[in-house]
Amino acid sequence: MLFDLHKKTIKQAIVGFILLLSSSQLFGQDISYAKETTNILASEPFQGRGYINKGDSIAASWIKDEFERIRLSPFEKSFFQHFQFSVNTFPGAMEVRIDKTPLSPGKDYIVSPSSKGISGSFNLFWLQDLLKMEKNTLEKHIEKSNDSTFIVIDENDLKKGDPNAFFNVCLKSFKAKGIILIKDKLTWGVSQTSEAFLVLEVMKSSIPKKPKTIHLNIENVWVDNYRSQNIIAHTQDADSFIVFTAHYDHLGKMGHETMFPGANDNASGVSVLLDLANHYNNKTDSSNYCFVFIAFAGEEAGLIGSEYFTEHPLFSLNKIKFLINLDLMGNGEEGITVVNGTLHKKEFETLVEINNKKGYLTKVNIRGKAKNSDHYYFTEKKVPAFFIYTLGENKAYHDIYDIPETLLFPEYNDLFHLLTDFIATF
Repeated sequence: MLFDLHKKTIKQAIVGFILLLSSSQLFGQDISYAKETTNILASEPFQGRGYINKGDSIAASWIKDEFERIRLSPFEKSFFQHFQFSVNTFPGAMEVRIDKTPLSPGKDYIVSPSSKGISGSFNLFWLQDLLKMEKNTLEKHIEKSNDSTFIVIDENDLKKGDPNAFFNVCLKSFKAKGIILIKDKLTWGVSQTSEAFLVLEVMKSSIPKKPKTIHLNIENVWVDNYRSQNIIAHTQDADSFIVFTAHYDHLGKMGHETMFPGANDNASGVSVLLDLANHYNNKTDSSNYCFVFIAFAGEEAGLIGSEYFTEHPLFSLNKIKFLINLDLMGNGEEGITVVNGTLHKKEFETLVEINNKKGYLTKVNIRGKAKNSDHYYFTEKKVPAFFIYTLGENKAYHDIYDIPETLLFPEYNDLFHLLTDFIATF
């Protein structure tokens, strides 16, 4: 029933999208198309493109329809490449009160992605206060705690290393039930593991001074073998490939109501991917290469979709002339960063030379190898690849504020030209 409701709402959104398409022929470099694509993918019916209510599959179906509309072809009978992975989710209750004050999910707090759900009321004790207690007093406190306490820790007090290992030590030492971590910025994620305890990350500005109690009602569901999919399409057949990639998944929902839209991360990258697909499928002088467009799932859970593809490729990876991975493409007024630039100096210098000659972007930054997006496993397979992301004023990242309304694509046309000019050098 819920999926049917989403489909009805999506159809309403697509009516407006079709009107946009009919108003002008799409041959690439269309900022209106990119913005509208981002608006759709980051909208409520797509459920944050995560693993609750099949948000990722709703998005995948929409992207597949776009590939078909552009008249791209699948490598096999289907555009989809399915795979499975395990994931920790939070589909239900999401209630937090500190003393008598209710907190707002996403705005005031997030649940650490690997956390276990919990329900009940607990006493709060600050770690620094516990460490200052006399030995006898601390022993009496631990004896009375009886798993009815949460420890409050300021993120500035965390030492380098695995925070969960530190939390485990604290929980065992003080017989506590969970951790409250005080932070200046909330950044959520996706976890393929589930801990035996809960960590609640709370904004420093949202917690009263020295609170005494917390009431929690948080539900988690561990999902084994969640089925997701990459979406893969190509232009005409050729012996050599130019590949564009972008992940379409995001963080989904935390509880019934709180959605993480993921406009910049990475509806923006998918928008550029689809606009490039429009561009290259309508070119008459691109017969030297087969242009491939891959929308990956599972990136936020650990680059799962792209790793799966590199282990189960639909064509020979040795035939890839170059790959460009697109992520966080909605800014640009401060330039771009090119991951793997140090690995492929000649290609990076070509990119910089084009940019300087044409005056496209303010800066093209170089960066080395990094396991931070879907280019990585291609790099491990010796595929020449860049990961390009934009820089600018919009700093929303993995939070509820990454919305289309604040994503302006200020350098979209210049960035698009830079990409296509660079590919033209091959």
